Amino acid sequence: MHIPSETDISATTDIQPAPITVVRHVGSLITEPVATGENDSLRVNMTEMGLDSENFASVFQHGFEQIASWYPFPNETLTDLKENQPLLFAVCLLAGIRATAGLNRTNLHITLHTLVKTHLGMKTLDTPIDISTIHAMLIFSAWSFGPLVPGGRYIDSWLMSSTTITHCMLSFPLSELVSLVGLYDETNRNMCRMWIQASLVHLKYAIGTGRPSVVSCDHLHQWTEIVKYPGFETFDHIIAAELKLYTHLYEAIYNTASSVPEAWENVNRWGRKYLGESNSTLRWAHSCASLILSRWELAKQNKSTFPNALMRNERINELTETVIRYAQCVLREFFVLCTAETPFVRPTYDYLLTAYAGVTLAEYCASISDVHATYTLMEDVRTQARIPKSIVGVFSWATNVVQKKVKDVLDSKVAVIPNDTFYSYPGSVADWAPFRFIDSMPASDWDGMNGSIQQF
Repeated sequence: MHIPSETDISATTDIQPAPITVVRHVGSLITEPVATGENDSLRVNMTEMGLDSENFASVFQHGFEQIASWYPFPNETLTDLKENQPLLFAVCLLAGIRATAGLNRTNLHITLHTLVKTHLGMKTLDTPIDISTIHAMLIFSAWSFGPLVPGGRYIDSWLMSSTTITHCMLSFPLSELVSLVGLYDETNRNMCRMWIQASLVHLKYAIGTGRPSVVSCDHLHQWTEIVKYPGFETFDHIIAAELKLYTHLYEAIYNTASSVPEAWENVNRWGRKYLGESNSTLRWAHSCASLILSRWELAKQNKSTFPNALMRNERINELTETVIRYAQCVLREFFVLCTAETPFVRPTYDYLLTAYAGVTLAEYCASISDVHATYTLMEDVRTQARIPKSIVGVFSWATNVVQKKVKDVLDSKVAVIPNDTFYSYPGSVADWAPFRFIDSMPASDWDGMNGSIQQF
């Protein structure tokens, strides 16, 4: 038997994990090299489809404006994207097509979406990748530009945002960027803001799905302070503020780093600091965080023990009222976001939170003081969403549940049997803490649950 010598042991301790580039290279030897020239192939495909013609100029511009309103393009102009960035050009076209009734869910839409998705899938195997490809990954992880055909699913935004985060780690000098003090040039600022935005998107879906964040919250806190240096814009301050809010939320719900009162104090302190700016994005973020936190607290209280039943019921009723209030607040804020004259597709997270608020109101509709006003609000949100299939199907179902409650009240026949199956639905909503967003369910599973469900 060979006995390891000191030389063997020292040699072993010097072994370092192989860089990911080496792993990719070895993988290519086993299988096949990653194809090159995907950008050229994508450009050729779009030319063959006629998407670079003037016929689609307005569609492209509309898509560009949608994305830029959420995340400004670092340097690219419309012309630069069309001529030099085929992937981002295709993503903008998808955004425009998704918001155009005559093009949404057509064969053209399905074909282009498949091309972009396949292209991004191949790009995830490359390391490092350029910032424009990371930008496209970030957009794809936050938005749902697909046709959402019957039976289709949303992409796994947690996984896609995790991939984006990983490529940022491999392609950006993050340790150097975070240590700079006010010395950020334009390139560094673009990398910083992309990292902050990617972290924010990922953290939202980590909370929403109950899966862990690939970035430690301890590391995220320092990034929220970078935007105070010269050169960063108002947009940067907004995404940094959002990241700070969701970091507090993640630490409370997933890491259980703070108690319920501490979590509320962090959220309320954030509100006192930022809500005075009258920014719709920040108001929306605060409403969503408050709804999630209140539902989490209610779920914890449902599992807690109390000295007597009366005290328990009083506390549960108080928390139920809080949950209802924040669910209504989410819908009001979403309605404001959707009142633009030009139809815009919102990021997927916004639609899922709206559906979450709707399901919450359906679940607790028996406790709503003014159920008619609540139904009117939900119907307004459903009507205002002028993009086909933009509102998640279960929101229409929830609206119909509340509508039935209104009818029962008007008919003076409020007699909901405890075991009434009308108020049950797939999944355990009451235990959503951390909850799982309903994007894991095919849209078709919600179709037909109620004969009067309206299709969007």
